[in-house]
Amino acid sequence: MRCDLAFPITDEEFSRILHCNVPSFGMLTGITTDSRTVLPGDCFIALHGKTDGDPYIEEALSKGAVCALSGQRSSGSILRVADPLRALGQIAKVYQQAHPVRTIAITGSVGKTTAKEMLSLALSQNIHVCASVGNHNNEIGLPMTILGRDAKTEMLILEMGMRHTGDIAYLADIAKPDLALVTALGTSHIGLMGSFEAIVKEKLSVSRYLSHNGILIYPADCDEACRLMQGTPGAFGFSLTGPAPFCELSTEQTGSGCCSVFLLREQQVKQMLTSAAVPIRSAALCALSACQATGLLTRQAQQAISRYVASNMRLERRPVGQVTFLLDCYNASPESVKAAFLSMKQQATGRTVALLGDMLELGQYADLYHREIGSAAAEAGISLLFLYGAYAQQTASGAKAAGLPAENIFTFPVHTPPGQIADAVHALLSPGDTVLFKASRDMHAERIALLVQKHLSRD
Repeated sequence: MRCDLAFPITDEEFSRILHCNVPSFGMLTGITTDSRTVLPGDCFIALHGKTDGDPYIEEALSKGAVCALSGQRSSGSILRVADPLRALGQIAKVYQQAHPVRTIAITGSVGKTTAKEMLSLALSQNIHVCASVGNHNNEIGLPMTILGRDAKTEMLILEMGMRHTGDIAYLADIAKPDLALVTALGTSHIGLMGSFEAIVKEKLSVSRYLSHNGILIYPADCDEACRLMQGTPGAFGFSLTGPAPFCELSTEQTGSGCCSVFLLREQQVKQMLTSAAVPIRSAALCALSACQATGLLTRQAQQAISRYVASNMRLERRPVGQVTFLLDCYNASPESVKAAFLSMKQQATGRTVALLGDMLELGQYADLYHREIGSAAAEAGISLLFLYGAYAQQTASGAKAAGLPAENIFTFPVHTPPGQIADAVHALLSPGDTVLFKASRDMHAERIALLVQKHLSRD
């Protein structure tokens, strides 16, 4: 990953940031963590991960890097730091302080990227926006987004991911946002975090790093969040299902989309959306709330939100011949799977079919939550249920217990070839079916979807 610095850093400034002596190099004009992308004037940061960056330092310097940060050695233009990754965060933190810009942080168990995309689209109608690209939401992606913004940026939108205790606090301390938006509080990564309460506490820790008079918008449907945030100045809840400072008052289906009426503190707004799916309406409420809280709720912003269409395997609706795919393969948690069932039920005109892979990082709760998802599938009226992965039997057990006939459930063990699963799905599809493809990212449900799509294209 590489970025140009809109505001170059002098060698003296760099020395103060890193608290060490640096060689005289004049101006630092770029930051990179990939030696293949080095340009003259860059600092190469040798991270330790799947690939150790240290052996590539000489290559980076030969390409014109003015210095390199190493956790292992020090010599000339090679600067030794305690932790190159933490050094990257420190560089971004000081850069953010030296060149302040209005900043919105978005985190949540699900819905972060959709809310970020919708909000970025809305705000960019009136001001110059820089937002995290894709899922650059970790301890590498967030600092690089801060460092890579251009000089014209008027609003910086940063997505913040979490897998361990302290992750959100670390990222928020770098960004010091003016507004923080928590899109949802659920059980994603509960296997790593230990409990739902720990997840809520970590997500809401972003509030401790808000700028003066900063604003926090959080899910008012979460009792634990409401308890923790009670009486906190600048903290406002949002809800699709009940009263809150930011809430949905009503929604009406309009063809494939809907028209929702939202209350944004004291202001009522009518908003057209391309989908009535709960995740889309929730993202719209989040985006509108952030627009209103920052004083940037304009007609142009609302029009942009009305045009938003989900993509990139996040509840992406894709007609394939006489069948409709609902691709939601980017990730999966118990909450997002249930929301996907509801979205499919709202959109389907024929049978509903689901292909589900494992939900990962649930730890000791994995069996319980997979059985729960099976039960939810039956209760949602799924006609055919295809399951693959290590927890397929647990999901099937939950579905059977909730009344889905065993002959309508098809399980595939770990390491079943994707083609075999695709063949089974294709063989039982009928015109008018809507098919949901849903699994955690590492389960690659999109590969099976592509194979089924190829089959259908030949029918």
